[in-house]
Amino acid sequence: NNSASISWTKGTDADATLIVIREGSAPEAPIDGVTYAASTTFGSGTSLGDSSYVVFAGDPGPVLVTGLSVVSTYYIEAWSYSNTDKCYVNSPESESFITDSIYIYVDDPSGTDDDNGDKWCTSSSGSDVTGDGSITNPYATVQKAFNDYQFSIGYVLRIDSGLFVYDNSEINPDNNDKDFRIVGAGKEITILDQNDGVYSATERVLNLSNNGSVEIRNLTLTEGNPSSNPGGGIYFTESGNDTLKLKNIIIHGNNSASDNGAGVYVTTSSGTSNLIMSNCSLFNNSSGGKGGGIYLNGGSSASYIITQSMIYSNSSSSSGGAIEKINGNLSMTNCLVYENENVSSEDGVVYIANGNNDIMNSTFADNSSAPTYSGGVSLESGGTLTITNCVFRDNDGEDIKENGGSVEASYCFYQDVGAGVSVSVSFQNTDTFFTNPTLDDYSLSSSSTAIDAGKIDGAPSIDILGSNRDAQPDIGCYEYDASLLPIELLSFNAHYEEDYAEVLIDWVTGSELNNDYFDIQRKKDGGKWSSIDRLEGAGYSNSNLYYSAVDANPLGGISHYRLKQVDFDGGYNYSSVSSVTTGFMASLTGFTVYANEVGIHINLEDNKRSYYKLEIIAITGQIVHREMLNSNEGLNVYQIAKNLDRGMYQIVLSNQTEIYSKKLVIQH
Repeated sequence: NNSASISWTKGTDADATLIVIREGSAPEAPIDGVTYAASTTFGSGTSLGDSSYVVFAGDPGPVLVTGLSVVSTYYIEAWSYSNTDKCYVNSPESESFITDSIYIYVDDPSGTDDDNGDKWCTSSSGSDVTGDGSITNPYATVQKAFNDYQFSIGYVLRIDSGLFVYDNSEINPDNNDKDFRIVGAGKEITILDQNDGVYSATERVLNLSNNGSVEIRNLTLTEGNPSSNPGGGIYFTESGNDTLKLKNIIIHGNNSASDNGAGVYVTTSSGTSNLIMSNCSLFNNSSGGKGGGIYLNGGSSASYIITQSMIYSNSSSSSGGAIEKINGNLSMTNCLVYENENVSSEDGVVYIANGNNDIMNSTFADNSSAPTYSGGVSLESGGTLTITNCVFRDNDGEDIKENGGSVEASYCFYQDVGAGVSVSVSFQNTDTFFTNPTLDDYSLSSSSTAIDAGKIDGAPSIDILGSNRDAQPDIGCYEYDASLLPIELLSFNAHYEEDYAEVLIDWVTGSELNNDYFDIQRKKDGGKWSSIDRLEGAGYSNSNLYYSAVDANPLGGISHYRLKQVDFDGGYNYSSVSSVTTGFMASLTGFTVYANEVGIHINLEDNKRSYYKLEIIAITGQIVHREMLNSNEGLNVYQIAKNLDRGMYQIVLSNQTEIYSKKLVIQH
């Protein structure tokens, strides 16, 4: 669900309505006298700053907003205004919503609402003993949802965010050859864990046998450890012509101590078992046999399609530390395969046997094998293998090896290939290829000769991140983009703390790429920028990181703060500016705040009628509460019904020209 329908009633005496949306927290306020351009595609209309976008300006509604992200919270504000002077009402109407669904439930595709309707469960509040699968009396486990519900073709099992631990009891739908889907709330927040302890389990996470085609999306599978069986994460075997579809999932920390396919195991009893995998990450899976990450043996006519996926730090005691494919036809596009290992004397971290196989625009780096054996891609026992627009760097032994069959490689960078490999329009090169491989950043550096060097015919239109490729594509899984920002800055704020006469500066990054350090800069109103501190960056990160610094000697009056982000190549970008007034705001003559039994109590003494945005910010930088406060001349008393956890918080008041903060400590 990536769209939302918004309706409203126009304000009294208003000419029109401005609708503003922001992900994660309340939007910024519009400025009187300014006309804003709107777009119903989120992110395309005028930005009010800090990712607040105008999606509608006019009258009447409703409006359908598209381009939203799934499993995300959005905040809406509706501002009434006059057409003549664009004067926006001080206090907007507000709402929020969450895209996609939460909890575990079964979605009936017929749309009926009877005894075979939705089923729900959560890991924190559900019960498999007294639960009935309703939202008010949910189940606790996924297996209970399977056991108590008779699936029909097309059903969907949706799982809430949370940790679901199974304690040596593998999840086995056993749905009598019916097709179904399992959909989590997000690959990093819905976690199916076999035992919640490294390799202490004795069962798989998911046993998908005796089913039809199965699709799994948006979750993590971890710590499966069948003691003497294959498929620690997922075991998929069918007797018909069925397909396992994996999209946007993480499979890590699984083990098959004495068998094959620690992460994913696909096989067949008499028919054909296929695999379609996209936007997945498989890492730290370990096989005592073959195929540390993936083992494929689904029949001679099986099809295995793997795109935009990362396979790394997996190992096998034999061949196929990353992937072992025995029969059928393998296609890999936009994949990153690195730091996998064959422990024993076998060729091929990616081991391919038989069938017609092709690998396009993928990167293989830092994979290892026993001395004299191939740590790259090896074709065994016949078949064909075509490799195009691929990068091979710093793998043990031969990057590409032929031990039977036909191997053709073109438009590839390599360091060593076997004698039987046919190579054309390819390059042996030792330049500085990657941005920062020591931090697992295998994107192309700005000086890489792989940029614009790829074959056009047959090249994918996007890269591993989903970014568009140029008309002349690069070689490898990443397309170089000179305009790509090294960091995704989610927030940047400076707050004056009266109790300490200091300015607290904090910011949050959603991702970092090639990020060396942050230079914190300050200037007086009308002055020049100067550096006051420096913090090291994370280099590479794909999760939220929180930073903070203190200006212990702030300037008097109005000061402005910003970040200069510097990458490892010396390039830099500036953040937005956050302004601070040291001392009381011009309109306020008093501001006190304290906690009581019903929430947060605030007293404001104002010398004029005004309004303020109130934000309660945790020490982590998370905004835990936000609302608008209207004030009149004199004493204003507010009771905020918000129960806070124990800890330290900043209570921040701001409007278009003024900002002030107080520290609040919750001790209960």
